[in-house]
Amino acid sequence: MRGSLCVFVLAAFALFGKSAIAEDASWPDSMVLSKGSQSPDGKYGVLIPDSAVGQDPVVDYLADLKTRQKIAPIPAVAHYDSENHGSLEVKWTEDSATCLIVHKSRGLMEFLALADVSAKPAPFMTDLGARICKELASNIPKKDSTGGVGDLAFYSRFGGNGAVKLRALTESEQAGRSVYFQGAYSIRDRRWSKAVARPVTKSEAADISNAYYSWEKDVAEGATEDEQIAQLNKCMNRLLRALGIILPGKAQAKLGSDQKVWLQKRKAADGKGSEVKLLSERISELRELCWLGE
Repeated sequence: MRGSLCVFVLAAFALFGKSAIAEDASWPDSMVLSKGSQSPDGKYGVLIPDSAVGQDPVVDYLADLKTRQKIAPIPAVAHYDSENHGSLEVKWTEDSATCLIVHKSRGLMEFLALADVSAKPAPFMTDLGARICKELASNIPKKDSTGGVGDLAFYSRFGGNGAVKLRALTESEQAGRSVYFQGAYSIRDRRWSKAVARPVTKSEAADISNAYYSWEKDVAEGATEDEQIAQLNKCMNRLLRALGIILPGKAQAKLGSDQKVWLQKRKAADGKGSEVKLLSERISELRELCWLGE
């Protein structure tokens, strides 16, 4: 949705188990498990009302699926099953200890928080969206701002170092400019280790956006090997342009050197099938570089 605002209302806060929710923490019949919200170990998930009828206010909960108990409410989220133009996305760490919760309504990301269900004495939730929006908004001139950051594309990944890596890309409709955010939040230390944003051109923004999507989307079903090569070449070139924006100087120099070596390997490819395979593998490697560093 164009011209929409990115709004977040949280600060970092602790949720104190049953004392923070209703006295009866059992799982009522009017609540259902939000699709795709279950943790890898099957223990946790997000509980939402089956409809907005009779819910005033609408409240979502982190829940223990084994004991069918509500653990803690999720503030500022009023998502219910089959909400029109609304979605709730939940991404878990492999150990099922922490999840990233994203609520969108009518194309607008209204809520972004990190929930640590393993925290003692109670689950701990941290607002991440406010910092991201603050950094993005600081790069939009006041004369071009409507009070928010406009459309927002958001990408995330849990790192092996106990951090969640966050990327965001937005556009100011009035100025026709974009702003790119790179950040990392330490789950263990509960602090940002990096949070920076900078302006990029519209063409640069298009390349960055493409960098965080799966390359399979760029290959038409049933394409011939020649068509696949052409499509994969286009995808790789866009990735290289994006990495020229995303990566720091030293990493860019190494990328240039590695790409020259890869091009020699490509010249030695045995047939078009091998070339398609090499291109696909190289694109996967380049996409990983988009998450390099914090």
